[in-house]
Amino acid sequence: MTSKASVVLVVDDEPGIQSLLNDILTFQKYRAISAFNLAEARETLTKTIPDLILLDRVLPDGDGLELCHELRNQDRTKLIPILFLSSKQEIEDKVLGLKLGGDDYLPKPFATNELVARIEALLRRRQDVSKPDTALPSVLKFETLELDLPKHECRIDGQVMNLRPKEFALLKLFLEEKGKTFTKEDLGKAVWKKRGSSQSRAIDSAIQRLRKELGPYGMNIETVHGYGFRFQEKPSG
Repeated sequence: MTSKASVVLVVDDEPGIQSLLNDILTFQKYRAISAFNLAEARETLTKTIPDLILLDRVLPDGDGLELCHELRNQDRTKLIPILFLSSKQEIEDKVLGLKLGGDDYLPKPFATNELVARIEALLRRRQDVSKPDTALPSVLKFETLELDLPKHECRIDGQVMNLRPKEFALLKLFLEEKGKTFTKEDLGKAVWKKRGSSQSRAIDSAIQRLRKELGPYGMNIETVHGYGFRFQEKPSG
């Protein structure tokens, strides 16, 4: 269940829709904030960062797409989930809303249970993004060897190594689980997405190139005869 303290900004110029949405949100234990046009929404967002925005397309002072585009280009608002609620029901309208940064698009009139389900899904997704990152670090390290995952870059003593994609993927696997022995079957499935036995020569060649490119650190990639390979945490020197 999503947090009951979640704040939802409703941007819609129809009083009837605002009242309906306020009642739905209040019943679900969310806190609703109303804005009847883009100007009011912008003013509200200078003071409050909501957990979710319900955004109409057709507003007195413009298209809701304008606000969506603005929010996606500002650091403090770019991660706010945006659910379009609009009378524009053509496929092209939905696609445009999603392309310009909307997270979901629900045509009017809508069923209350569907709206609530979509709100809960978007808020769960936001909570997942906001959780402390317990996954592997973005840069894997061993002594002066660094594997920068976002940049897809391998560095030794700050110097960039010229790794091919498969070599990079192999090194990533080795550094994520240092000391673990991987069979060729394991490596084939993880890196080539195929059975290892059919990729035996390709794996041997990639390991050989990787060792050569890593220089002294290449010695840390050990062959476990009759089984596979592992990255052993022995000093490179």
